[in-house]
Amino acid sequence: MSEVWDIYDKNKKRTGRIAQRGTALKNGEYHLVVFVWIQDTSGRYVISKRWHDKQGGGMWETPAGSALAGEESKQAALREVQEEIGLFIPEDQLEYIKSVRYDTDNAWFADYYSYKGNIDLDALVCQDGEVQCVRWASHDEIKEMMENGTFFHSEFHYPNLVGEIF
Repeated sequence: MSEVWDIYDKNKKRTGRIAQRGTALKNGEYHLVVFVWIQDTSGRYVISKRWHDKQGGGMWETPAGSALAGEESKQAALREVQEEIGLFIPEDQLEYIKSVRYDTDNAWFADYYSYKGNIDLDALVCQDGEVQCVRWASHDEIKEMMENGTFFHSEFHYPNLVGEIF
């Protein structure tokens, strides 16, 4: 069964309608995508390599994904991290950064979160079909990836996270 998303209006209010992943949204409709920036106590970030046959396959990113119908943003963020890399984050330790509306084809909201803690990279488990591998990356390495186009959707994230993450 494919994913089902809530449809939001331009003010990030649920409309009461839903859409299946892959269905084109109408003008003025949005879906919600969450991104989690995971940092260890020395300042390195956990990044994951997208599965080879996904859009942007082989590119690097932070754990991310669409919120499912009926799911709140924070719960979606926690679920995505656990599904994609096997990391459990206590809800009270996940910090909201900001929300950005992207008025593109198939428009969407991006809710950004951060988590800082002691992470054992070797204990993380990559989800088949989603994540090829994980690695540590410094702030400068991620910035370079965003500038050279090897970080997925950097054209959206970088300008909106300057001063927040970068």
